[in-house]
Amino acid sequence: MDKTIDVFGIENALLDIIVKVDEKHLRQFDLHKGKMHLVSKEKQDEILQSFAKKDMQLIPAGACTNTIIGLANLGL
Repeated sequence: MDKTIDVFGIENALLDIIVKVDEKHLRQFDLHKGKMHLVSKEKQDEILQSFAKKDMQLIPAGACTNTIIGLANLGL
């Protein structure tokens, strides 16, 4: 059986990096709980170097990605 394409998404590749932190880390890097922070590559490197890679979770992100994942979960 040939598959048809129901939806096709295009966007810039985005990746969320999830790390559990305590209040001390937030204060250390001047970050605020519950907010998204867009940071420079240098600031990102500084923050990530303070954590073990095993503690990080990488998740594809972005509006298009989230939409496609949602549609796939609905069986499309």
